[in-house]
Amino acid sequence: RDNDTANIIISSFFATTYTERSAQPDFDPFPEAIFIYDNRFSGGGSSPDGEYLKTLKLAHYGLSGSFPDVVWDGIVNKDLLVDGDLPLDQSICIPDVDVVMLNIDMGNNFANVTEDMKSHRCSHEKLAPVSLDLAG
Repeated sequence: RDNDTANIIISSFFATTYTERSAQPDFDPFPEAIFIYDNRFSGGGSSPDGEYLKTLKLAHYGLSGSFPDVVWDGIVNKDLLVDGDLPLDQSICIPDVDVVMLNIDMGNNFANVTEDMKSHRCSHEKLAPVSLDLAG
């Protein structure tokens, strides 16, 4: 809630300012097979970080508008694409119809910014829950 840029940001390695990829030879720089569901969002997206995001927000949502709850850089592994889309098992899935993701298409210089959710209204197998002992 109330995160200035967006409540959830999905970013590839290529959208970061890091210069070294990783010491691990099998490091995958692309976000894939992400499942976002059953979240409660509030506020956020009204004051994004970085000049290009500020400009994008102003152009698409106006001075008093906000980014949707989820912002994705849109950078994908082109070797995995099938007819221009990631296969379902690699897709970012957001089944909750009231949650919108903005694909900023950063890999194509923001040429096709979209909120089209058609290929993202899907689901993946849920992982086992993680419990944190915060009392200790």
